[in-house]
Amino acid sequence: MLLTRHETKFEQAIADSEWNPDALLDWIDHPELAEAARLYYAARWLERGLTGLAQRQLEIVLGVEPSNSAALFCREHPLSVEIDIMGLPVEVNVDRDGGALLLAGIYLGQQDWFRLDMVLPSIGDQRAKTVLAAVSAFEQGLYDDVLHQTRRLSGKSCVAIDGLGLVLRACAFRERGDVLAAERAMTDAYLAAWVHRDTALYDLYEAELGRTLAVKHRLYGAGRDSDIEDYDED
Repeated sequence: MLLTRHETKFEQAIADSEWNPDALLDWIDHPELAEAARLYYAARWLERGLTGLAQRQLEIVLGVEPSNSAALFCREHPLSVEIDIMGLPVEVNVDRDGGALLLAGIYLGQQDWFRLDMVLPSIGDQRAKTVLAAVSAFEQGLYDDVLHQTRRLSGKSCVAIDGLGLVLRACAFRERGDVLAAERAMTDAYLAAWVHRDTALYDLYEAELGRTLAVKHRLYGAGRDSDIEDYDED
């Protein structure tokens, strides 16, 4: 990409923003680079854990027409930010599509399910979109929606975020009273959980598997699972 004099100055502002995010404030109303400036500004504050300052800029970006020049600039100057989905770290590219996912991560942290559901259609990452939709539905007690959102997930996947979706699927079955289907879904989640056994995914998998087996034990007795420990449902 051939940089204009303005874009070269903008590059310098991005470099300076690593230590001082406000270095980008002079660019957030630029006729061509405003979208990129707001995205990088939001990313810098997210890196520092200050979601309030990031949220406003991301909401503005998603509320206006996409900028081709900003999209090209973001592709040529990659930056990524890590968000947390139920303890699972997810790397997000800083661009317009990534901005929707970053904003969804903020709403998730705020447990603002209405706004999270509103931003979901703008997310391009299908895996993250599926899991965020499942989290939102589960937290609202919409267990049938969780099952619908996760219906295409494969038990053969070793991808961590797919494993998280399968754990949520199992929990939805359990909360609906179908503990045997929940146990099968936990079996599907096992592969991804085991591959990522040093992460929060495996801890979540173990905890929810324990709760599922405890419910099964209570409903059906010891049976073939007579050696299962008496897990605490709390």
